[in-house]
Amino acid sequence: MWIKSNIKYLREQKNLSQEDFGAIFGLSRDNIASYERPNGSSPKHSVITKIVNYFNINYDDFINKDLRSEENSQYNYQENTYRTFNDKEEKYIPLIPIDAMAGFASGDVQVMEYDAKKFLIPVFQDVDFLIQVRGNSMWPKYNNGDLIGCKKLKSFTFFQWNKVYVLDTEQGALIKRVKPSLKDGCILLVSDNKEYDPFDVPIAEIRSVSIVLGLIALQ
Repeated sequence: MWIKSNIKYLREQKNLSQEDFGAIFGLSRDNIASYERPNGSSPKHSVITKIVNYFNINYDDFINKDLRSEENSQYNYQENTYRTFNDKEEKYIPLIPIDAMAGFASGDVQVMEYDAKKFLIPVFQDVDFLIQVRGNSMWPKYNNGDLIGCKKLKSFTFFQWNKVYVLDTEQGALIKRVKPSLKDGCILLVSDNKEYDPFDVPIAEIRSVSIVLGLIALQ
């Protein structure tokens, strides 16, 4: 990965000291110095997100490409922003606040209404949006803070049993494994964390459904 050298490269492009660069992102000089050392610590996902958003860089390129290389990148010194040559060929995926997921998944809310952040994640090119997991009901596979890639479904009369879905219900947005219910007109929602009991939800009370296709574990 190129994270360490890319941090140094971007800092030098702004002619900033390690202390001044860190201050932009709420970090100390020692943090930045450590990030830039080959044997130093690596930044957390939240820090990487702040950096790529500030410089307008796609997430995947920041991690996996050498930004110094003219073959991989070009730097716009007038706008002070970086763009990769293949940006237009890739799909940027919005990170939807889980509270807004319901409206987005049902088509009632447009991304621009809450100015969602967008990320380029090549392995997630089939998903429609990302949301961040809350709580530990789906532990150990899905931890609090993890990002999951979701694909909106036009119809939810058919479920793939034992798959994980994001469902917009009267109880809010739920991330659960779906299994057949013994009750007519219902599905059984199951948590991977055995401390949470399964429960039935009437299909008629579900407003929208998205299937979970991928996971970015942040812990």
